[in-house]
Amino acid sequence: MGVDPNVAIIGAGPAGLMAAEVLLEKGIAVNIFEAKPTIGRKLLMAGKSGLNITHTENFKLFLSRFSSQLNTLENSIRSFTPTMLQQWTSNLGIETFEGSSKRVFPLEMKASPLLRKWHARLSRQSLQTHVNHKWLGWKDNGKLLFSCPTGIYEHTSTATILALGGMTWPRLGSDGNWLNLFKKNGIAVREFFPTNCGFHFDWSNVFRDRFAGTPIKSCSVTVDEKTIFGDLVITDYGVEGTPIYAHSESLQDQIRANGHGIISLDLHPNINLERLIKRLSFKASKISLSNYLRKNGKVNAVKASLLREFLSEEDFRDPKILGRKIKSLVLKTQRSQPIERAISSGGGVKFSEVDDFLMLKSYPGIFIAGEMLDWNAPTGGYLINGCLALGRQAGLGAIKWTRDHFN
Repeated sequence: MGVDPNVAIIGAGPAGLMAAEVLLEKGIAVNIFEAKPTIGRKLLMAGKSGLNITHTENFKLFLSRFSSQLNTLENSIRSFTPTMLQQWTSNLGIETFEGSSKRVFPLEMKASPLLRKWHARLSRQSLQTHVNHKWLGWKDNGKLLFSCPTGIYEHTSTATILALGGMTWPRLGSDGNWLNLFKKNGIAVREFFPTNCGFHFDWSNVFRDRFAGTPIKSCSVTVDEKTIFGDLVITDYGVEGTPIYAHSESLQDQIRANGHGIISLDLHPNINLERLIKRLSFKASKISLSNYLRKNGKVNAVKASLLREFLSEEDFRDPKILGRKIKSLVLKTQRSQPIERAISSGGGVKFSEVDDFLMLKSYPGIFIAGEMLDWNAPTGGYLINGCLALGRQAGLGAIKWTRDHFN
């Protein structure tokens, strides 16, 4: 066609940057556009408490953590596994370590050194980065439209990769405004909803004031017969933490269907019910309730006070009732934290709209990557690994597209 292939990438987060890397390695010119003044803002936020980049559990188990078991998603992750990700960070000059929970972190724990080295390497490969360029859509002639400090900018590319993110932390760039544009263009999408988020519970003022910010160690949360172990944290609005984050989508489904979601909280998962009841059956006459719960039931102050929120005095005097409640305290929630405060979002472009290389079937030459797609995963390195894998897959798709059409 006489045109040198060039690819525009919109969104300079992990997915967009990984797509750029794949393309640049093949000598294809890349312009990446970012609405904010700097790149990778959400990645930097994620790294403030320690950047968890992946997880080293059995790979089959790793794949099962992703809510959407579609071949396109699974194949993308198989092409950029946790082992490959760790090798990639090492090649970048970022050494990693594996924590006791099999989570993988950079030695420095922060995202900024990784992002800085990564962008510097891409820039040496001739990546053109345009910040403060907010994507507005397409002109009738197919040109990309951006709002930038000098006005409206039009850009022509031979292929486009969209990596605009989902709808969490909008001040960092992922505002989800693109969803309406996609609807208008006939692209099937699922409405966004918060995932990996806390849920509201009606605590008494006494419990809230005393225990907000206190962890509930070594417990398990069961929703729809699926059990997740870990630590929860009592908040002023309810509960947050890994075990409830992992159930976000199921709880959202329950709330939509029934008006509430139900969790079963096991405060002592390391002992069976029969043994616990036997231990609770022996109570010295002069021992206080709190000491009795601590010694016989291995229930500390926050767990004991949580039980008091739901049990009567008679319940505490009956070892069978008390044991059953310790092993299965049923809590109802009617709402989650708002999407703006969630770690991630579900919803987005349905996988039925894209091919194996994440190209929109109805709009050839346009690829979708990262959290714009309708998938979800828990915290623990799965989200970042998934975004990088999908960005890589979109980049490979754009390479194939340009070779097929511009050689």
